[in-house]
Amino acid sequence: MKSELKKNNSTTNLRYIDVIKGIGIILVVLGHTQRPEIVLKFIQSFHMPLFFIIAGFLYKRDKYISKFSMLIKTKFNSYIKPYIIIAIFCYIIYAIIICGIKIGFGSEEYINRLIRYLIGLIYSRGTWYWMPQCSPIWFLTAIFVSNIIFYFILENKTLLKQLILLTFLLIISFILSKINFIKLPWNIDSAFLGTVFMYLGYLMKRFELHKRLKWVGLIIFPLGLFAVLSNNINYVSMNSIIYGNFLFMLLGSMLLSVCIFIFTYYLLPECRLIEWFGKNTIPILGFNFLVIYFVKSIWNIIPIFNAIELTWYVEFIFNILLLIPIIYLWNKFYPKIIKSI
Repeated sequence: MKSELKKNNSTTNLRYIDVIKGIGIILVVLGHTQRPEIVLKFIQSFHMPLFFIIAGFLYKRDKYISKFSMLIKTKFNSYIKPYIIIAIFCYIIYAIIICGIKIGFGSEEYINRLIRYLIGLIYSRGTWYWMPQCSPIWFLTAIFVSNIIFYFILENKTLLKQLILLTFLLIISFILSKINFIKLPWNIDSAFLGTVFMYLGYLMKRFELHKRLKWVGLIIFPLGLFAVLSNNINYVSMNSIIYGNFLFMLLGSMLLSVCIFIFTYYLLPECRLIEWFGKNTIPILGFNFLVIYFVKSIWNIIPIFNAIELTWYVEFIFNILLLIPIIYLWNKFYPKIIKSI
């Protein structure tokens, strides 16, 4: 009975994490609309680092310590299996069917696209050019790789060794952002920096920093905002290794992410709707671009919509509404698909 109560309390206490994930994924959807540039710059400055920080926060060291095979199996099931399913679905729907209808089945351009998209999905190159309307799933391979790197960092028992390895990852990330180097497979280059963000999340959970820094959030929010606005690029992109001023990028992403934790924990620890989105981040991430494509296509085809301007906030609302039935179908059929494989 006591263990059951403890489990229920633990579940209740972590509801705010689903709220944080929900806020993060809603910002992802908003960032994919035709939003104002200043909105994009703000969102891109921390929304992907936030998800790496959450991953570190939820990382169970005791579960995986000296159990590398268990880590690989667990994270493969969590990230790579949905990656494969989403990739296959988008390849069939967009690459094979839609591209075939648009440019002609069997045409040279059609064959080239099929090959290019296939290479992009295997390599996990997260751009519209290399992926068939599902490029945001680059994050799934990146977070998978980050978990592997993070495992080996925590295998070093001393804090000094861990910090030395993290510093090395920061240096490598900085160098890669400054040179025109080929994008690494499965976003290994993005995962280097992602691992650093994971460590921040791990420390937040271990020392309960979001609980101890209640009023500090009022100070670090304007500091984080200042760092973001001071970065001399249009937007940060972990996917494309575009960081601008590396120091401002780190400060902005870390400080704003910590603010989201503090804000949610104290002011919005529970919200069923946002929690629901937070529990369904993967299908939203995977099908958001495909939904955007259909929204824009419908808007151009149906005459009644042609008279209405597709503003970024209208696009955002339509995207959210259309993602709801997709999430329902994903939750209904994805477990069955996985069991049948």
